[in-house]
Amino acid sequence: MSKLFHFTRRKTAIKKILPNFKLRANSFFLMNDPRETYIWAFSGRNVRNNDGEDLIEKQFKIGYDLRKDVKIICFTKESSGFKNELMWTHYGDKHEGICLEIDEQEFIDENRTILTKYKKYFDDIDYNNFRDINKPQFNRNNNESYEYALNNFINRHYDWLYFKKSNYWKVEDEKRLVFLSHKFDGMLSIKNSLKTIYLGIYTPDKYICSISNLIQNKEIKIQQCYLDIQNAEIKIIEREKGDNRKLIFKKYLKDRLHTIKCCTSK
Repeated sequence: MSKLFHFTRRKTAIKKILPNFKLRANSFFLMNDPRETYIWAFSGRNVRNNDGEDLIEKQFKIGYDLRKDVKIICFTKESSGFKNELMWTHYGDKHEGICLEIDEQEFIDENRTILTKYKKYFDDIDYNNFRDINKPQFNRNNNESYEYALNNFINRHYDWLYFKKSNYWKVEDEKRLVFLSHKFDGMLSIKNSLKTIYLGIYTPDKYICSISNLIQNKEIKIQQCYLDIQNAEIKIIEREKGDNRKLIFKKYLKDRLHTIKCCTSK
């Protein structure tokens, strides 16, 4: 089984993730793709109930109901992993954050109770066929309740609803775990599956001690990212736990970042 990579801010990792080795799946409405957060509406056969409700309102209600109980946790696949520069910029706090490497099979194993209990889908994002012409119709039989029809619609079209993005997002190389339950609190364990923590190029040294202390009894590696200037590629140096010494190149990065922040704050 492959590895999964989750980018996050350092403060989120230190305060919320590493103390209990838990990741949180967030609401579908908090995603950053406008296609996912913008209003949805679905037409089709027997969209309305027989209670005189407005057709347009019902179409928008279907779009809302398809997302209201959805929680998602996103990963970058192994093919790009910690080297994904865009992910560092968007989710890794511009390289001041961290990236978590997770063993996919162990992640599944330690969350099996949750994965069995709640309705979920775990799949790669499809960046092709992103066109409204492929949008499914909400066709409902006369004898079906709205809830039954909605559930069937999700079962048939979950891939179009939750696993499609335009080609512009392809560089994220995303795999996501989607839950459909208002009862699920969104918390998933990485106690056994977290294998490596990658520190961003600009992660402040003062946070390294906190990270080391939080994982001191775990067989988890800490890798420091740096930029191989000659090859224009992100590479890593392993840090021993408890070794919080400043790396030579970080001495000069600190001065650079201070200058940049002073300029942008004016």
